[in-house]
Amino acid sequence: MTRALEVPTRIPPHNLDAERAVLGAVLLEGRDALPRVVEALRASDFYTEAHRAMYQAMLTLFDRGAPVDSLTLSEELRRTDQLQFVGGPAAIALLMEEASIAAHLGSYTAIVRDMAVLRELIQTSVHIIGQAFDAKEDVQTLVDDAEKRIFSLAERRLEGSALPVGKILKNTFEYIERLYERKEHVTGVATGFEKLDLETSGFQPSDFIIIAGRPSMGKAQPLDARVKTPTGWTRMSELREGDRLASIDGRESVVRGVYPQGARQVYRVVFSDGRATECCAEHLWRVHHRGWPEARVLTTAQIAALLACRHYRSSLWIDTPSGDDGHAEPLPVDPWLLGALLGAGQLSGGALRFWTSDPEVLARVAERADGRTAGAIIDALRRLRLWDIDGSARFVPDIYMDARRPARVDLLRGLLDAAGVVEPRGMLQLTLTSGRLARAVATLARSLGGWCAVRRRSTRAPFVCIIDHPEPKELLTVSSKLVRTLAPRRPRRPMFVSIEPTRVTETQCIAVT
Repeated sequence: MTRALEVPTRIPPHNLDAERAVLGAVLLEGRDALPRVVEALRASDFYTEAHRAMYQAMLTLFDRGAPVDSLTLSEELRRTDQLQFVGGPAAIALLMEEASIAAHLGSYTAIVRDMAVLRELIQTSVHIIGQAFDAKEDVQTLVDDAEKRIFSLAERRLEGSALPVGKILKNTFEYIERLYERKEHVTGVATGFEKLDLETSGFQPSDFIIIAGRPSMGKAQPLDARVKTPTGWTRMSELREGDRLASIDGRESVVRGVYPQGARQVYRVVFSDGRATECCAEHLWRVHHRGWPEARVLTTAQIAALLACRHYRSSLWIDTPSGDDGHAEPLPVDPWLLGALLGAGQLSGGALRFWTSDPEVLARVAERADGRTAGAIIDALRRLRLWDIDGSARFVPDIYMDARRPARVDLLRGLLDAAGVVEPRGMLQLTLTSGRLARAVATLARSLGGWCAVRRRSTRAPFVCIIDHPEPKELLTVSSKLVRTLAPRRPRRPMFVSIEPTRVTETQCIAVT
């Protein structure tokens, strides 16, 4: 069943008095007034057919170089058999009686134009509504068409903005003189990108600037690549328009478009602490170097070329995330207490036991238990599948890995307070028998803006997590360890180590806010 489309039944917006005032002013002023009207009005902007016919005849006379007055207009309309259609010579004489003075011509012209734009907006809206009800085309195509139609109406606001050339030249010469006196290449707002500033001299006050990238440039990754969202990880192939993503600075980031790129060569990018990812050669990175005054945006291919030079090896690094994401769901066990249990607790038997005698740690255990009995905590650990397991099977449940930043900080604090060691240079070290737990610690530290490498000397040796954080005191509460982090130091950064081709696979890129 086809749904009937409701169309406006009211009289469209118009102002006949303004239309007559404009046409009469042109007849009185002739060729001096018509150029100002032509800038803003088309024949179709007039509401009545008679006014359209008269205005079109005026334009024809103007184009021929003939004078525009009541006599020439009457003759032109008679020649095209339209004089009686517009009301005869009497109608033309009436226009001159109702004409506006030249000083008000601009205002009346704007009224006519605004009424025309409103009528076009109504017609466009009806058309868009009809297309939406019919739904005969792809939704994205309909949205693009609607956007194009509305934008064409918005462009009408830019019409009629001409200025006398004398005024323009005077202002321009004064501006050029001010720029010359400054003796600077960048005359506008500097972007921070040297090549762009060299080409544009900075963004100028009168410029309308659009910064954009083609969908196939800068963001292509394999379909199985993991992408961080505010509440956990997902696959690139599972992303849909409208999905929220985690961002490096914690600000909201939303998927606005998904663009399959087909099979492409991808590269494995490895950093100094062991973290790695896969992306295409055109993927864009914000890269720092100690010799650069500011970060540069480079492609994967450009970074690989720099790494081939000895000067840039082990000296190019990326920004680290703030970690301001994660869910706020209730956690079954206090995060700090869980970290202390994973680091120095016995996760079996009928009671909670710790392998540390540090009074601060034991006091904080009691504090974080918050009155809960050992049995209640053990029951919660069982539900998390963390009870009756040996040291090599320990892990961090996903509900904690994906929690909000304060909870993740607390979890890592518990591990380091109970089992961590502060090295002389202020770095933190954690020795673990579980590889799964060691990898979780590395992920936690990196998600909080830190650097973390996992080392193992042999297959029988324990896993050693080496953690470097810009603010190591944030990760500790035990005073005997905290005091050793106060010495000035330069934290390690995730440096590019290698970029190697891995495979040709299906990829896609996304557009985000």
